[in-house]
Parts: sequence; C-alpha cells; structure tokens
Amino acid sequence: MKNLFVAVLLTLSSQLIFSQVTGTIVDSIEKRPIQYVNVWIKNKALGSTSDHNGEFSIDKAKEGDTLMISYMRLNQRRYWQE
Repeated sequence: MKNLFVAVLLTLSSQLIFSQVTGTIVDSIEKRPIQYVNVWIKNKALGSTSDHNGEFSIDKAKEGDTLMISYMRLNQRRYWQE
C-alpha cells in the first residue's frame, strides 16, 4: 500500500491575492479516487478532507504555499504550487 499514492490534480482559480486550490486525490496505480485524505496548507490553519470522489477544495491559498497531504495508510507528503 506504500506505493499506492497519488496523483494530485491542482487547479488554481485566479483571484487578486488569494486563490482557491481544488484537486482530486487518486490512487496512482488503479486511478480511482481516494476519500478521507487530509489536505492542508503547511503552517496555516487552512485545510480540507477529500470527499467520496477524492475531491477537495481550500480557500485563501497563496502562490508559494506548500500543500501537505496525509492519509492513514501513507506517510505524510508535501506538494507545492508553482
């Protein structure tokens, strides 16, 4: 199960200073959505949990923020926006 993760698809909706980060958490092997994955912005109290379709959304993200992803069966991972 360790090698089972994750393609995170990020979409930024353009706003003036802050953006909304949305994405889908999927199994990298079977390409199926993963639900109940915790996604948050590092060092901030902003986060979300993926729904039954693997989808999540976080408001007020800024360019350069680091996304953290945690799932019970996996080690914590870091992702960042470019």
